[in-house]
Amino acid sequence: MILKDFQLNAVSKLLTRSKELLEQTSSKKIIFKSPTGSGKTLMIAEYINRLINEKSNKNNVSFIWTTPRRTLTGQSKKKIDNYLKKLRSVKTYYFQDLIDKIIPENSILFLNWESINKINKNTIIRENEEEFYLSKVLENTKDKGRQIILIIDESHHHATSEISQKLIKDISPKLTIEVSATPVLINPDEIVTVNIEEVKLAGLIKKSVKLNYNFKNSLLKNRINSALSKGSEQFVIDEAIKKRRELKKKFSDLKSKINPLLLIQLPDNIKGQEEDKVRIRVQEYLEYKYNIKTQNGKLAIRLSEDKTNLPNI
Repeated sequence: MILKDFQLNAVSKLLTRSKELLEQTSSKKIIFKSPTGSGKTLMIAEYINRLINEKSNKNNVSFIWTTPRRTLTGQSKKKIDNYLKKLRSVKTYYFQDLIDKIIPENSILFLNWESINKINKNTIIRENEEEFYLSKVLENTKDKGRQIILIIDESHHHATSEISQKLIKDISPKLTIEVSATPVLINPDEIVTVNIEEVKLAGLIKKSVKLNYNFKNSLLKNRINSALSKGSEQFVIDEAIKKRRELKKKFSDLKSKINPLLLIQLPDNIKGQEEDKVRIRVQEYLEYKYNIKTQNGKLAIRLSEDKTNLPNI
């Protein structure tokens, strides 16, 4: 993976600011503001790579990387592993992998912030006879003279609550880097910003999107209202499948093997009811009108409790 110029510039700024703040005696915080789709995770990975290879910081830094949900924790770790796999100096761990009850030098501990926020129920937080819990691991790590750098991914989701602020205080990192496209600015010492225009010029995100083409859209109080939303579920599905077929034909005309997929996002699951009701209606309609179902491989499902036909996507 070769980073774009704007990504390398952001990494350089983040590195410069970090080294300056790490030299100071008190704990510091950096806000890293970068648009969705700009490659935030890869930029942080390159930042870590460069920081641990700086002579002045080598062998005295350990990282904790937190994400708001367990699924994101695994995705981030996998992405980081793929990016840094050729660099033997960087290793990544889940908490249960810390055999010596310490965060090794030049390594990243991945934590699910949502779970460690549950103070009374979480075994990572709760003290035990084996002395294998987060505060003891942090104590052991700091006793080795290592500075803790806490990276809070998608910080707008989970870094501002009272419980989260207490947890950050308990971790007591030398440097905290809050990463978000829409950060909540609470007394940062530095802000490193990636401009969205740079991301567009690099071709990583589109300059504009055609929303519900051929349907009237209006913007009211920061909310987009579309004439399409006035139709039934079946009508919206019909329009979406018609558009998918249009795209498929255009790719075929170009002799391309690309097969565009239709993604149907269900509403938030309210006590296990709303999602299930909508899902049943949608699946029944897809099978009845279009012969799209899981049995013939034309329908895949990715929900928390059901994952079907995903390998071929």
